Amino acid sequence: MRCFVIMPIGDPQRDHRLFEKSQDIYCNWIKPAVESTYSRDGKILSCHRADVELRPGDIVQDIIAELVTADVVIADLSGRNPNVFYEFGIRHATNNSTILLAEGAEHIPFDGHSQRTIIYEYTSPGMLNLQSQIKKALQLVMSAGERIDNPVRRFYYERELQKMISRNLLK
Repeated sequence: MRCFVIMPIGDPQRDHRLFEKSQDIYCNWIKPAVESTYSRDGKILSCHRADVELRPGDIVQDIIAELVTADVVIADLSGRNPNVFYEFGIRHATNNSTILLAEGAEHIPFDGHSQRTIIYEYTSPGMLNLQSQIKKALQLVMSAGERIDNPVRRFYYERELQKMISRNLLK
């Protein structure tokens, strides 16, 4: 199973502090939590971010492909980064199984408040707690199967259900 991570990354030339922080959160906390979790079939989950890929090609196309096909997406909403929100929207429109994180509730926009989000503190105890919460969330996502877990997918499902009912395809 594959886990794709979207998060604010920062430009090492323009915002070195954000870049270092995002590297730390991803490399030392998120990735180890994911890669120490086993899927239903006993395999270790793989974890990656698009900026780490070294292959040539269109990075946006690769990001969209991962957002649509990854078994799980972890989205860190911290900093209200427009790229993260765009990618988060694509995931909600195309698939379930998205785990949300934020470094404080103030990072979650109004439309996201109804979605369960793991709130973390960027401290040693806070990051240990984040790792534990990610592992629990992954286990819950993997045990949920095809359960609809976001408002966009729920809308699509209910709309199609109403169409079927109106055509007398469901009794």
